[in-house]
Amino acid sequence: GFKQPTLPLQEAGKIVCGNATRLDWNQVCLTSESDEVYVLGNPPYLGARLQTMNQKKDLKHSFEGLTKYQNLDYIACWFFRASQYIKNNLKSSVAFVTTNSICQGAQVSMIWPHILNRNKEISFAYPKFTWSNNAKNNAGVICSIIGVRSVNNKPKYMFIDNTRLIAKNINAFL
Repeated sequence: GFKQPTLPLQEAGKIVCGNATRLDWNQVCLTSESDEVYVLGNPPYLGARLQTMNQKKDLKHSFEGLTKYQNLDYIACWFFRASQYIKNNLKSSVAFVTTNSICQGAQVSMIWPHILNRNKEISFAYPKFTWSNNAKNNAGVICSIIGVRSVNNKPKYMFIDNTRLIAKNINAFL
């Protein structure tokens, strides 16, 4: 079959550099209702006590109009903004690598009702795995990968010990 040549380069997307907690995602990623959208990422992890003043302002901006967000991990901004971005488009979903703290303790009640009570559901999850690298003084971090989508009848999956399990429901504690 015919294969499109890779040179000369052709327009294949749009790269925008900016603060994802401040940008209007609907302007950066223009879509129509029929588009299939995937938002993937590995935003910076910063617990509430490690955030700079500007990052605290990012949280305030992201959760404008809501209360009890001040002690959220910084990653909560991405989950919340992404779930707003996909609205009720049944073809769209988001997924992020995150520390597993977003699904533990007080974090759960501070962020997940704002997502799940807006016609969203957790579509898949890798509940926990150790993230490490070869850096000097590397500290292994317990991470999760969590997918969110508009509520629908498609299967939901949990990935545990290299096994994919079908789940009827995945709650915020995974």
